[in-house]
Amino acid sequence: MDKKEINESNVLIAEFIGLKKGMLGEYTHPLDKPSEGYVPIYTPDGSDMKFYSDWNWLIPVVEKIESLEEVDYTKLYVEHKNIYDFEIFLKTDYMKPSFRCVTEDRMESIYDCVVQFIKWYNEQTKK
Repeated sequence: MDKKEINESNVLIAEFIGLKKGMLGEYTHPLDKPSEGYVPIYTPDGSDMKFYSDWNWLIPVVEKIESLEEVDYTKLYVEHKNIYDFEIFLKTDYMKPSFRCVTEDRMESIYDCVVQFIKWYNEQTKK
């Protein structure tokens, strides 16, 4: 995934989890604690969001996905050495994964699968 795709995916995730959007299109993240009245702001293009690189940002997204009515469960396991397989199972077919990503990086595997799911979910909610 190149930087442009990551930025676009970060914005997709931000909108999915309902990050607050300001008047200029900037985002704030609920994990950020305002200190002395300052609230960190993230650009509208997603370039400084941390979903791709920080577990503290990514895991709440997985938890939101797991809480959705359509989702039965998620699963992460290691295939061989350093091959990570993350899967999302829908209730409509719990015997095989509806979304599956296998990479050499655990976070990338989960991130890619989350993005696939959100794109599908957004299409379903448009119907």
